Amino acid sequence: MEINLDQEYTKEHKQPRILCGGKLSKRAIENLPGFTCHAHVAAIETIFAGRQNGEIVFWKEVSRCKEQRVVNPAVLGQHVGSVTCMLHHPEYPRLLVTGSSDSLLKVWEIVGSGIEGNRCIQTISAHAGTVTDIAGHCDVLLTTSVDKTLKVWKTDEGRAALKYPWFLVKQVFVFDSWTTRVWAFPYKIAEDTTGEVYVGDSSGGLTVLRSVASHQLDSDRVLVEEMELVRPYVRSFRTLAITGILPVPGLNALVTCSFDDCARLSDITTIDTLVNITNKENPGSRFVSMVWSPAYEELFIVDSTGTLLLWNSKADRFIASTHAGHQVSSLSVAEIQGQTCVIATTLESIRLFTVRRSFPYKRHAGHTQRILGVSVFDSVEAREDPSSEERALITASSDNTIRCWGIAAQQNQLHNAKTLREKYSEITAFLHLADDRIAVTGHDNGSLKLWNVHTGKTWRVPGHANTISSLAHGTKRIVAGGAAIEIPHIVSASYDGHLAVWDVDVAGLQPKCELKFSVCRDELLAVAYDPLKAQYITAGNAGVITMWRIVEQKPVKTGSMVCCRTNEYAVTALVLDGNYLFSGGEDAVIRLWDTHSAELLRSFETKGEINALYVVPDTGHLLSCTRLGGVQMWDQTTGTVVSRFDSPTAEELRCLSFCKASGEVFVGTEEGGILRLILSGADGASVGVVPRDQLVVQGQADNEEEHIEEAPGCSQDGAGLLDGNLFSGGEDAVIRLWDTHLRGAAAGLRDERRDQCAVPRPQHGPPPLLHAAGRRADVGPDHPVVSRFDSPTAEELRCLSFCKASGEVFVGTEEGGILRLILSGAEGASVGVVPRDQLVVQGQADKEEEHIEEAPGCSVTPLSPPLSPGSIPEDLSR
Repeated sequence: MEINLDQEYTKEHKQPRILCGGKLSKRAIENLPGFTCHAHVAAIETIFAGRQNGEIVFWKEVSRCKEQRVVNPAVLGQHVGSVTCMLHHPEYPRLLVTGSSDSLLKVWEIVGSGIEGNRCIQTISAHAGTVTDIAGHCDVLLTTSVDKTLKVWKTDEGRAALKYPWFLVKQVFVFDSWTTRVWAFPYKIAEDTTGEVYVGDSSGGLTVLRSVASHQLDSDRVLVEEMELVRPYVRSFRTLAITGILPVPGLNALVTCSFDDCARLSDITTIDTLVNITNKENPGSRFVSMVWSPAYEELFIVDSTGTLLLWNSKADRFIASTHAGHQVSSLSVAEIQGQTCVIATTLESIRLFTVRRSFPYKRHAGHTQRILGVSVFDSVEAREDPSSEERALITASSDNTIRCWGIAAQQNQLHNAKTLREKYSEITAFLHLADDRIAVTGHDNGSLKLWNVHTGKTWRVPGHANTISSLAHGTKRIVAGGAAIEIPHIVSASYDGHLAVWDVDVAGLQPKCELKFSVCRDELLAVAYDPLKAQYITAGNAGVITMWRIVEQKPVKTGSMVCCRTNEYAVTALVLDGNYLFSGGEDAVIRLWDTHSAELLRSFETKGEINALYVVPDTGHLLSCTRLGGVQMWDQTTGTVVSRFDSPTAEELRCLSFCKASGEVFVGTEEGGILRLILSGADGASVGVVPRDQLVVQGQADNEEEHIEEAPGCSQDGAGLLDGNLFSGGEDAVIRLWDTHLRGAAAGLRDERRDQCAVPRPQHGPPPLLHAAGRRADVGPDHPVVSRFDSPTAEELRCLSFCKASGEVFVGTEEGGILRLILSGAEGASVGVVPRDQLVVQGQADKEEEHIEEAPGCSVTPLSPPLSPGSIPEDLSR
């Protein structure tokens, strides 16, 4: 989000000389036009401005396309002293009223031909000192002055038949100190308890007034009889002189600024302080002027250094800033040429600013309350026809509804296809099993509920003693009746500090609690399941991440990672990417952990509490959404933000999901809306469609960047993917294990023979690594060679593949032969039946041996009888 200078209106002058520290020299200030205030009159498309020399000048609006800098204004008239304020009141559309340090008020006619020159229709000796401010309410004008008075001006009823109104003083309010600012609603307000006029003075006091109507002309116009106090005078409302007053009816709030370094947001009825807005960008500088933008509920405020800041009420923070100019004295919001602009008065010119609010996006009205989760899956049309662009979106909300949406790619619309409603307990957590069209919800009463999105069938079971805060899922593979079956299981974390593991019968929707155990005394906020090591990862209010494994139906703690040793910040989001874990929380820091060694590898700092994390499968980019309305796309390698989106309304973002087919990111908001956007990469390509030739891996040996291209079929140098990592082999007789996201070699396997290698791409889980090297075919889980075969004819072996059903290895040779063999394990067991506890991998960081369990999706098929390398018949080798 950026604040951009679009146009400026000024008087011809030399460019000022700027001293060190950004200040102007005294001579430069004398040579500037010295603008002090402005007024925009939309009806005649004219901008008026007052100057320090007493001149009142104006410019006709000029299209930005034609001219960015408009000079040589016309002169309306002249005061003796500096012009301090001006007002165009809707009640008197033909008039402009100005106040000056010469203690005079002047009324000017601004509508009609030939307004250049002295068109002053009334000069009023208004006060005994400088007129500090002017405001209009209904048919009266109000002025403040250093003579410690507030004066109320009405038109003379005896001159009502004349062409121009004639203003006379109606009431005088006397104060103990200078009256510095006055703000008034232009029209009558219905609420009797709300003030209509607010007056600030130099001692920090605040006075609230309301008008008493004499009679009403129509529904909008009221004639004022007099002004009266709404509440007693608030002495020392601010400790120093009040320099700005701004009621915000939409928030039921009153914003004031003073000669200190903060703006105060107060309740408009009770005048109690709600928020203190401090100037952290320029500490020690005071706020000078402010204006409210109702479209986005934002406050534009400028400080004494000339910095224009944009404060969002929902985010309770500044979301953008820019340097507006030197000695900015006043701000206003106006609709100019079809665009909302902020107008600032500076010494040099009257400047028009607009806000560029990130890149295009689409917001859909989804739910009425906070969205807890979003998930994208293939629609019925996409399942029947893979080329179909139809996709489906499922969302769950605190309004106790689960909604299924059809995603129309061409129309950029969402249509609500189905709504499921919860009647008994508030939904607090959400999980979607996309392949089975099953939704899982956790509830504030600790229960777990499964929903069949297609049929509407549900099943509820009691689970925890407190609210379920997070859900995760995985699959377990078992052998029943000679067939391998994958059973989904669900993990739930709760505020009661317990973790529960559920076996799920998808067809019958009958979850069964396999195990529940206590993790900590604090509330658990996030949970994840690691399929590579079959372990559960939890995090919560304590700022500590713990890892657990189930051994013989008992929980075993396998490691912990401390995010914040002072326990000040909770961990609210977890996501796994292979052997790496990303965590985020209230400290606005994303951390990357190695799940093998529990070592912190990298930290990414962002703005705002992190509510959700997501890893894009194809590119490895990390997506994050924050409480302050931002979505960031991170490059894991460098820890930098590749692309970002800032919500124009700065609404809190709660969850997100990614659609691979369209490259879109779907985000759920705190208010129940659904944002649909595309984050662009550094080169403008959308997420998920990064060209292949832009994926670069840095070589370990020579540190040269080389493009890796996929070889058709079987190539000279083999490469295979394992658990998100890449194995490569080449003429240097070294097998390298690469982390595809961090771009660094995780391990190296060296063979004594300098022969070429070929590595197959495993299809399920983390099977042993096979490679064909010259005259041998070997198998091993990582560093150790578990078994090997040496060809009796020493012929070159070119490629290989593994048959899961039979446990056989098929190898292609240089001479066109096909070898068919079975490699045994270390203890004589065949490759396919190596016991789980015998698969050992050496940790990269601490070199400690850890047992690696078989991942879900990898089946074990017994072979009988097992064969050793020496027992393979020669005729079977071909």
